Amino acid sequence: MGKTFTSFCVVAALFGAASAMAAPRMPLSSTLGLWKTAIEERSEAARPAHAAAKLKQAPSRSAYDPQTEFTATEASFYYSGEFENGVGGYWLFLSTAGMDKGNPTHDGQMARIFLMAAPPADGADPALPTGTFTPLQSDDPTAGCFYGEASEFMDVFVNPDDPASGELVGYVWTPEGGTVSVTADDRIFNVTLEWEAVQSGDESGEKVTCKASFTGAIPYDDINAYTPLGGNRDVDITGVSGRYNGDGNYSIAFYNVPLDEDGFIIGAGDLLNLELFATPSEHMEIADMVGVYTPVDVFEHGPVEGRFMQGVWYNMFGSMYAAIGTALTVYNPDGSQLVGLGTDGTVEVAKASGEKDYSVKFDLTTPEGDKIAASWTGPLEDFITDFTVDDALEDVEAADYEIAGGQGCVTAPAGASVYTITGIETGRENLPAGIYVVRCGSVVEKVIVR
Repeated sequence: MGKTFTSFCVVAALFGAASAMAAPRMPLSSTLGLWKTAIEERSEAARPAHAAAKLKQAPSRSAYDPQTEFTATEASFYYSGEFENGVGGYWLFLSTAGMDKGNPTHDGQMARIFLMAAPPADGADPALPTGTFTPLQSDDPTAGCFYGEASEFMDVFVNPDDPASGELVGYVWTPEGGTVSVTADDRIFNVTLEWEAVQSGDESGEKVTCKASFTGAIPYDDINAYTPLGGNRDVDITGVSGRYNGDGNYSIAFYNVPLDEDGFIIGAGDLLNLELFATPSEHMEIADMVGVYTPVDVFEHGPVEGRFMQGVWYNMFGSMYAAIGTALTVYNPDGSQLVGLGTDGTVEVAKASGEKDYSVKFDLTTPEGDKIAASWTGPLEDFITDFTVDDALEDVEAADYEIAGGQGCVTAPAGASVYTITGIETGRENLPAGIYVVRCGSVVEKVIVR
């Protein structure tokens, strides 16, 4: 009856304009720093047979007997933007499970509610809208409604099957009816939520009543902002994975996060991404990487030989943000993340004593003044895939192709693949501004989309 989930991310797009809830699953090769999320059935054998009956009777709360009512101890909200029809979208979070950018941080309960109302009068200082909100009944954003498909009621626990891991698992209910009431008196808010909701994974579709309430101040929380490292960090590198994109451009991840058999990040640790511009060559030549590299703002100056791309907190797709370029992402056991953008300092690549060995040394500084230090030595070439080599298409000539970036689009021949600079494959239309990599046979080119 129940389901577990290993992360609680608030990302993706709602109606193409504002945030909704989704859980991105990115391979390490994307060098993005987004934790794998997977929703898995809890074994029926591990669940007491009487659990469903107890659920209806407001049982004492446990990992096998969740409750659907709580009084929140903290709350926050976030304005996610304006839809095409002029309606504004607001996230409201109620929690007894801690909060980090709309995600729980420990055992407890949480409600995440997507409200629709008029846009704020002051976009620089948005206010939480008040009123009684009912479920959205159409495909068009409507003021005075909440979007049930994006809203969730959660009961969160430390995984009872592996408590030492600290992994958070939980039950999720999605509302199909009910109301959310928000009133305010001199910045003190009163929120009451009562939903008729269906538990995720319950094929019967049986509805239960979910209730939550809160009284107090509700501060604004920018869920798309990154949390800085908060101090210096030395990274212990245990793994390396990268690719050569052509024209001297290397994207390499140095990490100690655990991976599954498909190369997806599945736990806590560090991922230090390097985007480096070495001497251009048709195919990968590791010896060309030797040198001391300093940062460059790629969006202003483009790729520059002998430099590394400084770290950027980048709007990937609408409301999905991630650290790109040269940056450290720290994955905490509770699922939260810290980010260190490498905007100053050096990266040194040198030939080491082994026949194929090279050393890579990081001495980076973040915008907040935190220091990132790391070093690694080994057969670097063995861990990098040469994207310019494709034996089946090696005879294709660049002259046969028209590859160019445009306003929100990329022009390329049929069969070409387009990637963000961090390795995520995209379409060719409706692209946010940025640098993209286009691969067509053995031809790899970078283009700028305005």
